[in-house]
Amino acid sequence: MIVYEDGSIYEGEIHDNEPNGWGRMIHSDYSYQIGDFVNGKYQSKKEKNCNKNREERATTMEAIEDCIIEEAVNENESKYTVWSKDNNEYKGNMVNGLPEGYGTFIWDNGNRYDGNWKKGKQHGYGIMYYENGSVYEGEFINGEKSGKGKFISPEGDTYKGLWLHDKKNGVVKISGPGKPSVTTIWKDDVIVSAQKTI
Repeated sequence: MIVYEDGSIYEGEIHDNEPNGWGRMIHSDYSYQIGDFVNGKYQSKKEKNCNKNREERATTMEAIEDCIIEEAVNENESKYTVWSKDNNEYKGNMVNGLPEGYGTFIWDNGNRYDGNWKKGKQHGYGIMYYENGSVYEGEFINGEKSGKGKFISPEGDTYKGLWLHDKKNGVVKISGPGKPSVTTIWKDDVIVSAQKTI
């Protein structure tokens, strides 16, 4: 870590007592830059190659932080595109290097999430598209399906109701192509009772 006289702080790779490599610079006015530094200078979008040494980069986030391109929207807001060494991709708002606000995350297995984030986790309203063709649309809390939501299976069956910790909990209405609607009650993803909807 390097602490500057003006109160700015640099965290990351250091060579020859200067920022060199991957790191984060937090300025005294609380603005910051995350990415590559060379001889103490932040490398702009035009100057850095995001594919260079992708396999060698260390990550500070479990899934994504590998190469960040910052795109200023206005004086107070920036959007980011992030690629990881695992070929995951995030596009959206970030705060302190973590997804915050609205963003899209695409996993290398084909899963995709469009929605709200808080401290790097899915939080609030969002839509999760799974590689097998199923879709969940609804509320998330701390990265888990929790609250009101609708899940559509690859076969077209719809489960609309309540989730808690990624599991169906409470009243869930089930319907599907050519099938009668059923009102069910679930506990931790296990069906407790079912009644055909009239």
